[in-house]
Amino acid sequence: RNFFYSDPEVYRSERAEQARNNRPACFVGLGVMRDAGEREIKAAYRRLAKKTHPDCGGDAEDFKRVRMWYEQALAMAQ
Repeated sequence: RNFFYSDPEVYRSERAEQARNNRPACFVGLGVMRDAGEREIKAAYRRLAKKTHPDCGGDAEDFKRVRMWYEQALAMAQ
C-alpha cells in the first residue's frame, strides 16, 4: 500500500505500530521489541522466570515456554 502522509508524525506512528505487530512470537512473549538487545532479553527472561519457575510456585509448562522464547530471542538478536 502506498499512502501519502501530510504529517510526518502520523507516518512515524503508523510505522511504529507495524513494527510492534510484526514481532516474532518469542519477542511478544517476553514483552520486548524486535530490536531488543541481549541485556533487555535477559532482563525480561529473569522477570518472567521468577513468576513462572516451579520452585517459586509457577507452572512448569509456562516456565518451559518462557525458556524457549528466551533461547529463540537470543538466537535472533545475535
